Amino acid sequence: MVEDWHFETVADDSGTKHGLWLHSMYGGVDAVCAFIQQLLQKFDPKSYVTFEWSHDCSKPRVDAYGGGAAFITAKEIKSMSTAAWVNEQIA
Repeated sequence: MVEDWHFETVADDSGTKHGLWLHSMYGGVDAVCAFIQQLLQKFDPKSYVTFEWSHDCSKPRVDAYGGGAAFITAKEIKSMSTAAWVNEQIA
């Protein structure tokens, strides 16, 4: 997974809860999921993390937009992309 580590991390302690922002211009969703799962396994194995992502582009291209969502526990990663969901509906 390290070769897919195309994201940056930024700590957020501006509110009442601490958080971690993960962002990337180059993908790496699977690596983010694996990273979060490792954190859950080590620090909070009974909890879960959810997040959504979006793909965008500075130029209007048909295949450049979309997104997805992930549900992560210490034992399981479930994710889906909007493109895969649409293709499943078409099938």
